[in-house]
Amino acid sequence: MSEHFFDFPAELPPGAWAEKRRLAAAIRELIAQCVTSEASAEVLAAASAQVRGVVAQLGGHPSGTLLDAFTNKTVGDITRFADRQTMIGLCNPISPPMTMSDDGQLVTAYVNFGPAFEGAPGCVHGGLLAAAFDQVLGYLNVSRKVGAMTATLNLQYRRPTPINKPLRMEARIERVEGKKRWVSGKMFSGDELTVEAEGLFIALEAGKVDKIVARVRTPEDT
Repeated sequence: MSEHFFDFPAELPPGAWAEKRRLAAAIRELIAQCVTSEASAEVLAAASAQVRGVVAQLGGHPSGTLLDAFTNKTVGDITRFADRQTMIGLCNPISPPMTMSDDGQLVTAYVNFGPAFEGAPGCVHGGLLAAAFDQVLGYLNVSRKVGAMTATLNLQYRRPTPINKPLRMEARIERVEGKKRWVSGKMFSGDELTVEAEGLFIALEAGKVDKIVARVRTPEDT
């Protein structure tokens, strides 16, 4: 069992989870090709038909989300569903994806945003950089065994952050007062600082996640 639900295994034994990662990686490549391709109408039409065939093939099988995993504890390991999350999930084709680690003092994350994440020409969309910091700063708390939710998140965009370049992020806890946890982070392209972030996270009481899940559930989720 994982230490926390962001603690994904790097390698998986053969099975559906591993194959979902392979599928997501292939779709990730497809997304990049779709965004940048200048192929002819005929080629694009043929590709569209093939993709729609795959959509129909998968549509007849069971589905599940992280909400389902929390709602129905028998669905499976929550970590398996967390591996489908937006910024880090290797099973999610729209994730960059990010990788994160914690040495006990500093959280370090690595990410490379492809062409699907372009905002200004050649640059990562600023809103996606905010999402990246929200993920890393959240992981900073969870990896210290503290479930916490974002209260505020402020970013200073120091320089344009390039797409298609390896980026490094660093995050640390600045101070803690009761439930309040002030955190900070930085992003680098090479040795150049591109973004700084400051956030306030609020630690969750025991059972709070279950209450949040109950609040966002719809009748169809039961």
